[in-house]
Amino acid sequence: YYYVLRQSDDKGERERTVKRLKALGMMRFTQGVMFIMKEIFGLEDNYLLTEPSEKDGTFLLNEIMRSGNFGVLNPVINYQNKIKKFCFALKRNTRFITYYPSESIWNLIFRTWQYLWRWKNGYFKRP
Repeated sequence: YYYVLRQSDDKGERERTVKRLKALGMMRFTQGVMFIMKEIFGLEDNYLLTEPSEKDGTFLLNEIMRSGNFGVLNPVINYQNKIKKFCFALKRNTRFITYYPSESIWNLIFRTWQYLWRWKNGYFKRP
């Protein structure tokens, strides 16, 4: 990520990237990542895509430190009981509602639908 941000000086490309991030509703997340890139990795201001957000960046960094890479340190992943794992994953995602409300709500809906679909179609082993 660091190298990719530093290799392009094309202002038009940066503007297109920011426009696309806005269209996807990912500006707040991007501002958090820019804070981490600046504070932790020392990325210079002229390479940042957006203005960094300390609030979003601190929250994101805390989540990274708490759960590791893609949640690998999250104890929920190691639960064998599918219902317990499902419930803990939903509980964990409720922490994101104040920062990313749309994604959190859709995640709840999708996880519930997917769980019920998998249960109905026999994707869980039954004793």
